[in-house]
Amino acid sequence: MNERINKHEIPQPPRGTEDIFELRLLKIETVKSIFFDIARSHGFTRIDIPIFESAEVFKRTAEFSEDSSFTFPDKSGRQMVLRPDINAPISRAFVNHLAAEPLPSKLFFEGKVFRYRHAKRREFRMFGLETYGVTDFSADAEIVSTVGEMTKAIGFKGYEVEFSNLQIYKNLLEGILKQVDSKVVLHKLHFADSAETAQKILEEFNVSEKVTDNLLAMLFPHDSRVDSLSIFEHVAGQSQTLSDELTTVLKFRDALESYGIINAKLSLSNLHGTGFYSGITYRVQPLGVNIPLADGGRYDTMVENLGGKPTPATGLAFGVERIIDMAEGQGIEILQKKNEGYIVVLPKNTDVTELRTILQQARESCPSAIEEELLDRKPEHTKKYGTQKGYENAVFIENMGNSAWPLKMISYSLTNLSGNKKTMVMETPRDLVNFLVRR
Repeated sequence: MNERINKHEIPQPPRGTEDIFELRLLKIETVKSIFFDIARSHGFTRIDIPIFESAEVFKRTAEFSEDSSFTFPDKSGRQMVLRPDINAPISRAFVNHLAAEPLPSKLFFEGKVFRYRHAKRREFRMFGLETYGVTDFSADAEIVSTVGEMTKAIGFKGYEVEFSNLQIYKNLLEGILKQVDSKVVLHKLHFADSAETAQKILEEFNVSEKVTDNLLAMLFPHDSRVDSLSIFEHVAGQSQTLSDELTTVLKFRDALESYGIINAKLSLSNLHGTGFYSGITYRVQPLGVNIPLADGGRYDTMVENLGGKPTPATGLAFGVERIIDMAEGQGIEILQKKNEGYIVVLPKNTDVTELRTILQQARESCPSAIEEELLDRKPEHTKKYGTQKGYENAVFIENMGNSAWPLKMISYSLTNLSGNKKTMVMETPRDLVNFLVRR
């Protein structure tokens, strides 16, 4: 049934989306520029991918839910989805175009993703780093270090790293679950908010008492003073398989330390990414912020699941808007340099053709904006408008007599509280051009 249109109701952007204007866009572009420069300095090359994909790409690689994504049928009835993440589409692109190229393949991406389950922000920009073809953890450590460098470049004082190993839990559950993938159990445990809730989940799947005790000891330790590594060392002593995963954890920690990341912490309660990460996972969190910025991990089976040859892979991603909000919450000014342009008011009741030509000449030599005032309004309103646009000066040009030149120019500073006023005489067109381009 078609909904009736209320012509008197003012349309709003869809829930979880926003209209973004100049100041916010400048911040986004500033952050993107920092990310791009640092990523390229580490040898990552940029990739772009379609904004929508076949839902099959995500069904093969992760726990895909229509309820949490924006899906739609195409003209042939095939299920499509607005990309909710980037790992799977980039891996699909790797299989299609890069699998036969020399490895490693180091890629970075920036673009919008769409997640229906995020009611407050269903559309946002995501930045990601991906490396294919490296088995050891040097690739993971390089990605973590690169993102850490980005956080410092934004203005944070430093960053912290937490990591985990999903293979620990998969090994504990292996052979116990009947006709149920361990990912299903781990996904439910990820959202358990207490040991009691987690225990009920494990009882639901008939997990043995011994395995339940080990899982709860790692997920909800009784003594917060005991670190996760000590807890896992105790659990790992119970089998060779778990002992091997302890070795994996220590190798990852060593790789981080080789990149100067000394205080990384093992966090066994972290079960993010159970849908597609295959082992080690990691998080980066700026100092002074109480939530993670970036999540990542290894997805060594993803390329093979998409029809490619088995290829080790690791990657990390985070929201661009999120890091801006985090930075501003810490008092970090993203736009260090304001617009140094002008709002220019031309004389009234006179031919301004020559002056407009001069303004255009100045624009061609000046990197900042030189905007002509188009409305006939009071000077204080023009200055207020210029301040909102971030201009440095409001410039008023007046005739001094019957001849075109000289002209009187009154310049008001818009970048300080006093609003300094300067009155100057422009003898020739060149004088005005030179002033506007700061020569």
